[in-house]
Amino acid sequence: MMPELSLLLIPLIIGLVLLVIITTSISKKRKTKAKQILGLDTISSMRLLLAYIQKHRGMSMSFLNGGTNFTADINQIHLKIDEATAQIMALYPAVSDNQRWIGLIDHWGRIKENYPSFEVDNNFEQHKKIIKNLLYLIDDIAQDCELLLIKNKQQKPIHIYWRELLTAAEHIGQARAIGVGVSTMASCSSVARIRLKHSCQKIEDNTQSLWKEIGRDKQQEICISKLIDCITNDLMSDNVTIAPKDFFSIATNAIESLFMQFDLMIRDQSQKQ
Repeated sequence: MMPELSLLLIPLIIGLVLLVIITTSISKKRKTKAKQILGLDTISSMRLLLAYIQKHRGMSMSFLNGGTNFTADINQIHLKIDEATAQIMALYPAVSDNQRWIGLIDHWGRIKENYPSFEVDNNFEQHKKIIKNLLYLIDDIAQDCELLLIKNKQQKPIHIYWRELLTAAEHIGQARAIGVGVSTMASCSSVARIRLKHSCQKIEDNTQSLWKEIGRDKQQEICISKLIDCITNDLMSDNVTIAPKDFFSIATNAIESLFMQFDLMIRDQSQKQ
Protein backbone atom coordinates (compact mmCIF):
# COMPACT_ATOMS: atom_id res chain seq x y z
CA MET A 1 0.00 0.00 0.00
CA MET A 2 1.30 3.42 -0.93
CA PRO A 3 2.39 5.60 2.01
CA GLU A 4 0.12 8.39 0.80
CA LEU A 5 -2.92 6.07 0.87
CA SER A 6 -2.04 4.84 4.36
CA LEU A 7 -1.91 8.40 5.61
CA LEU A 8 -5.34 9.05 4.11
CA LEU A 9 -6.84 5.95 5.76
CA ILE A 10 -5.60 6.77 9.27
CA PRO A 11 -8.09 9.64 9.88
CA LEU A 12 -10.88 7.49 8.42
CA ILE A 13 -10.07 4.59 10.76
CA ILE A 14 -9.85 6.93 13.76
CA GLY A 15 -13.19 8.45 12.78
CA LEU A 16 -14.84 5.04 12.51
CA VAL A 17 -13.46 3.99 15.90
CA LEU A 18 -14.74 7.20 17.49
CA LEU A 19 -18.14 6.69 15.85
CA VAL A 20 -18.38 3.17 17.28
CA ILE A 21 -17.39 4.43 20.74
CA ILE A 22 -19.91 7.27 20.65
CA THR A 23 -22.70 5.04 19.30
CA THR A 24 -21.99 2.40 21.95
CA SER A 25 -21.96 5.05 24.68
CA ILE A 26 -25.29 6.51 23.53
CA SER A 27 -26.84 3.05 23.34
CA LYS A 28 -25.58 2.20 26.83
CA LYS A 29 -26.97 5.44 28.26
CA ARG A 30 -30.36 4.78 26.66
CA LYS A 31 -30.45 1.25 28.08
CA THR A 32 -29.46 2.55 31.52
CA LYS A 33 -32.20 5.20 31.44
CA ALA A 34 -34.79 2.66 30.34
CA LYS A 35 -33.69 0.33 33.15
CA GLN A 36 -33.83 3.18 35.67
CA ILE A 37 -37.34 4.21 34.59
CA LEU A 38 -38.46 0.59 34.98
CA GLY A 39 -36.82 0.45 38.39
CA LEU A 40 -38.49 3.67 39.55
CA ASP A 41 -41.89 2.40 38.39
CA THR A 42 -41.30 -0.91 40.17
CA ILE A 43 -40.29 0.52 43.54
CA SER A 44 -43.23 2.91 43.28
CA SER A 45 -45.51 -0.13 43.02
CA MET A 46 -43.63 -1.78 45.87
CA ARG A 47 -44.24 1.30 47.98
CA LEU A 48 -47.97 0.73 47.50
CA LEU A 49 -47.56 -2.91 48.50
CA LEU A 50 -45.67 -1.78 51.60
CA ALA A 51 -48.51 0.55 52.58
CA TYR A 52 -51.11 -2.20 52.16
CA ILE A 53 -49.18 -4.73 54.26
CA GLN A 54 -48.62 -2.11 56.96
CA LYS A 55 -52.35 -1.37 57.00
CA HIS A 56 -53.13 -5.08 57.22
CA ARG A 57 -50.89 -5.31 60.27
CA GLY A 58 -52.76 -2.52 62.05
CA MET A 59 -56.22 -3.77 61.11
CA SER A 60 -55.45 -7.37 62.04
CA MET A 61 -54.07 -6.23 65.41
CA SER A 62 -57.45 -4.69 66.15
CA PHE A 63 -59.21 -7.87 65.02
CA LEU A 64 -57.04 -10.08 67.23
CA ASN A 65 -57.74 -7.82 70.20
CA GLY A 66 -61.45 -8.42 69.78
CA GLY A 67 -62.34 -5.55 67.46
CA THR A 68 -64.79 -5.75 64.56
CA ASN A 69 -64.28 -2.24 63.14
CA PHE A 70 -61.91 -3.34 60.37
CA THR A 71 -63.48 -6.60 59.17
CA ALA A 72 -64.60 -5.26 55.78
CA ASP A 73 -61.39 -3.22 55.42
CA ILE A 74 -59.25 -6.33 55.92
CA ASN A 75 -61.02 -8.09 53.06
CA GLN A 76 -60.42 -5.08 50.81
CA ILE A 77 -56.75 -4.95 51.79
CA HIS A 78 -56.38 -8.62 50.85
CA LEU A 79 -57.61 -7.79 47.35
CA LYS A 80 -55.32 -4.76 47.08
CA ILE A 81 -52.27 -6.75 48.14
CA ASP A 82 -53.04 -9.46 45.60
CA GLU A 83 -53.51 -6.81 42.89
CA ALA A 84 -50.28 -5.05 43.86
CA THR A 85 -48.21 -8.24 43.72
CA ALA A 86 -49.69 -9.12 40.32
CA GLN A 87 -48.92 -5.61 39.05
CA ILE A 88 -45.30 -5.82 40.22
CA MET A 89 -44.78 -9.19 38.52
CA ALA A 90 -46.31 -7.88 35.28
CA LEU A 91 -44.19 -4.73 35.40
CA TYR A 92 -40.92 -6.40 36.38
CA PRO A 93 -41.04 -10.14 35.51
CA ALA A 94 -37.42 -10.65 36.63
CA VAL A 95 -38.58 -10.18 40.23
CA SER A 96 -40.00 -13.71 40.09
CA ASP A 97 -36.42 -15.02 40.29
CA ASN A 98 -35.53 -12.93 43.34
CA GLN A 99 -35.38 -15.07 46.48
CA ARG A 100 -36.70 -12.24 48.65
CA TRP A 101 -39.74 -11.91 46.38
CA ILE A 102 -40.34 -15.66 46.37
CA GLY A 103 -40.13 -15.62 50.17
CA LEU A 104 -42.42 -12.60 50.42
CA ILE A 105 -45.16 -14.18 48.28
CA ASP A 106 -44.99 -17.39 50.30
CA HIS A 107 -44.96 -15.52 53.61
CA TRP A 108 -47.89 -13.30 52.66
CA GLY A 109 -49.93 -16.35 51.64
CA ARG A 110 -49.40 -17.84 55.09
CA ILE A 111 -50.21 -14.59 56.89
CA LYS A 112 -53.38 -14.06 54.84
CA GLU A 113 -54.55 -17.60 55.54
CA ASN A 114 -53.57 -17.92 59.19
CA TYR A 115 -53.64 -14.47 60.82
CA PRO A 116 -57.08 -15.05 62.47
CA SER A 117 -55.51 -17.77 64.60
CA PHE A 118 -52.29 -15.87 65.41
CA GLU A 119 -51.41 -14.67 68.87
CA VAL A 120 -51.27 -10.87 68.95
CA ASP A 121 -47.49 -10.67 69.40
CA ASN A 122 -46.87 -13.27 66.70
CA ASN A 123 -49.07 -11.35 64.28
CA PHE A 124 -47.04 -8.21 64.92
CA GLU A 125 -43.74 -10.04 64.44
CA GLN A 126 -44.85 -11.84 61.26
CA HIS A 127 -45.86 -8.55 59.65
CA LYS A 128 -42.68 -6.87 60.86
CA LYS A 129 -40.64 -9.66 59.28
CA ILE A 130 -42.37 -9.53 55.89
CA ILE A 131 -42.09 -5.73 55.80
CA LYS A 132 -38.37 -5.91 56.60
CA ASN A 133 -37.98 -8.33 53.69
CA LEU A 134 -39.90 -5.98 51.39
CA LEU A 135 -37.67 -3.03 52.33
CA TYR A 136 -34.60 -5.13 51.49
CA LEU A 137 -36.27 -6.14 48.23
CA ILE A 138 -36.73 -2.48 47.28
CA ASP A 139 -32.97 -2.07 47.77
CA ASP A 140 -32.39 -5.11 45.54
CA ILE A 141 -34.48 -3.61 42.74
CA ALA A 142 -32.73 -0.27 43.12
CA GLN A 143 -29.38 -1.97 42.69
CA ASP A 144 -30.49 -4.20 39.80
CA CYS A 145 -31.93 -1.22 37.92
CA GLU A 146 -28.93 1.04 38.58
CA LEU A 147 -30.93 3.49 40.69
CA LEU A 148 -28.02 3.79 43.10
CA LEU A 149 -26.31 5.89 40.42
CA ILE A 150 -28.96 8.63 40.58
CA LYS A 151 -27.93 11.69 42.56
CA ASN A 152 -29.60 14.96 43.52
CA LYS A 153 -28.36 18.50 42.89
CA GLN A 154 -26.00 18.18 45.85
CA GLN A 155 -24.54 15.02 44.27
CA LYS A 156 -25.90 12.81 47.04
CA PRO A 157 -27.48 9.44 46.12
CA ILE A 158 -31.26 9.83 46.33
CA HIS A 159 -31.78 6.22 47.40
CA ILE A 160 -30.47 7.22 50.82
CA TYR A 161 -33.36 9.66 51.19
CA TRP A 162 -36.11 7.32 50.07
CA ARG A 163 -34.72 4.62 52.37
CA GLU A 164 -34.93 7.08 55.27
CA LEU A 165 -38.50 7.98 54.31
CA LEU A 166 -39.61 4.35 54.18
CA THR A 167 -37.82 3.54 57.45
CA ALA A 168 -39.53 6.46 59.18
CA ALA A 169 -42.88 5.33 57.79
CA GLU A 170 -42.30 1.81 59.13
CA HIS A 171 -41.60 3.09 62.65
CA ILE A 172 -44.94 4.90 62.52
CA GLY A 173 -46.57 1.77 61.09
CA GLN A 174 -45.37 -0.23 64.07
CA ALA A 175 -46.69 2.41 66.47
CA ARG A 176 -50.02 2.36 64.62
CA ALA A 177 -50.32 -1.41 65.02
CA ILE A 178 -49.55 -1.31 68.75
CA GLY A 179 -51.78 1.71 69.28
CA VAL A 180 -54.75 0.23 67.44
CA GLY A 181 -54.52 -2.80 69.70
CA VAL A 182 -54.50 -0.54 72.76
CA SER A 183 -57.45 1.53 71.55
CA THR A 184 -59.41 -1.62 70.68
CA MET A 185 -58.96 -2.98 74.20
CA ALA A 186 -59.47 0.51 75.70
CA SER A 187 -56.57 -0.29 78.00
CA CYS A 188 -52.82 0.29 77.89
CA SER A 189 -50.78 -2.38 79.64
CA SER A 190 -47.34 -1.66 81.06
CA VAL A 191 -45.78 -3.62 78.19
CA ALA A 192 -47.75 -1.67 75.57
CA ARG A 193 -46.82 1.57 77.30
CA ILE A 194 -43.11 0.71 77.06
CA ARG A 195 -43.43 -0.29 73.41
CA LEU A 196 -45.32 2.87 72.52
CA LYS A 197 -42.77 5.04 74.31
CA HIS A 198 -39.97 3.27 72.44
CA SER A 199 -41.83 3.72 69.13
CA CYS A 200 -42.31 7.44 69.76
CA GLN A 201 -38.59 7.83 70.42
CA LYS A 202 -37.78 5.96 67.21
CA ILE A 203 -40.19 8.13 65.23
CA GLU A 204 -38.76 11.35 66.62
CA ASP A 205 -35.13 10.30 66.14
CA ASN A 206 -35.71 9.06 62.60
CA THR A 207 -37.72 12.04 61.40
CA GLN A 208 -35.25 14.51 62.92
CA SER A 209 -32.45 12.73 61.06
CA LEU A 210 -34.52 12.76 57.88
CA TRP A 211 -35.35 16.46 58.11
CA LYS A 212 -31.71 17.27 58.77
CA GLU A 213 -30.86 15.69 55.42
CA ILE A 214 -33.71 16.83 53.18
CA GLY A 215 -35.20 19.79 55.02
CA ARG A 216 -38.28 20.13 57.19
CA ASP A 217 -41.70 19.49 55.73
CA LYS A 218 -44.47 21.43 57.47
CA GLN A 219 -47.20 18.89 56.74
CA GLN A 220 -45.05 16.05 58.05
CA GLU A 221 -44.26 17.98 61.22
CA ILE A 222 -47.95 18.67 61.86
CA CYS A 223 -49.05 15.08 61.25
CA ILE A 224 -46.24 13.49 63.24
CA SER A 225 -46.61 15.93 66.14
CA LYS A 226 -50.34 15.15 66.26
CA LEU A 227 -49.57 11.43 66.31
CA ILE A 228 -47.02 11.72 69.13
CA ASP A 229 -49.44 13.84 71.17
CA CYS A 230 -52.22 11.32 70.57
CA ILE A 231 -50.06 8.38 71.66
CA THR A 232 -48.83 10.24 74.74
CA ASN A 233 -52.13 11.71 75.87
CA ASP A 234 -54.80 9.34 74.54
CA LEU A 235 -53.13 5.92 74.57
CA MET A 236 -50.49 5.99 77.30
CA SER A 237 -53.04 6.86 79.94
CA ASP A 238 -55.17 5.13 82.54
CA ASN A 239 -58.33 5.96 80.62
CA VAL A 240 -58.11 5.09 76.91
CA THR A 241 -61.14 6.48 75.10
CA ILE A 242 -59.99 7.12 71.52
CA ALA A 243 -61.73 4.88 68.98
CA PRO A 244 -59.53 2.44 67.01
CA LYS A 245 -60.47 3.95 63.65
CA ASP A 246 -59.77 7.47 64.89
CA PHE A 247 -56.28 6.53 66.04
CA PHE A 248 -55.69 4.52 62.87
CA SER A 249 -56.58 7.59 60.81
CA ILE A 250 -54.21 9.89 62.74
CA ALA A 251 -51.32 7.45 62.35
CA THR A 252 -52.14 6.85 58.68
CA ASN A 253 -52.03 10.58 57.97
CA ALA A 254 -48.52 10.71 59.44
CA ILE A 255 -47.39 7.76 57.32
CA GLU A 256 -48.93 9.17 54.16
CA SER A 257 -47.20 12.52 54.68
CA LEU A 258 -43.90 10.63 54.34
CA PHE A 259 -45.11 8.49 51.44
CA MET A 260 -46.23 11.64 49.64
CA GLN A 261 -42.67 12.95 49.67
CA PHE A 262 -41.35 9.56 48.57
CA ASP A 263 -43.79 9.49 45.64
CA LEU A 264 -42.84 13.04 44.65
CA MET A 265 -39.15 12.14 44.73
CA ILE A 266 -39.70 9.09 42.51
CA ARG A 267 -41.95 11.02 40.10
CA ASP A 268 -39.40 13.83 39.75
CA GLN A 269 -36.65 11.35 38.94
CA SER A 270 -38.84 9.53 36.41
CA GLN A 271 -39.47 12.79 34.58
CA LYS A 272 -35.75 13.56 34.47
CA GLN A 273 -34.80 10.24 32.88
